[in-house]
Amino acid sequence: MLSDNQSCCNNPSCCEPSNPYKRGYEKVGRNSPCPCGSGRKFKKCCGI
Repeated sequence: MLSDNQSCCNNPSCCEPSNPYKRGYEKVGRNSPCPCGSGRKFKKCCGI
């Protein structure tokens, strides 16, 4: 088992993501109108 100050590899830079994921659009809230245009809340329409 690894202790708190040990990592799974000898090179810590290999474990860090080089480019974090960035969404190309704003996140839709559950209570926001659905972007499909139905007029319903996202959670009751496409948010399943």
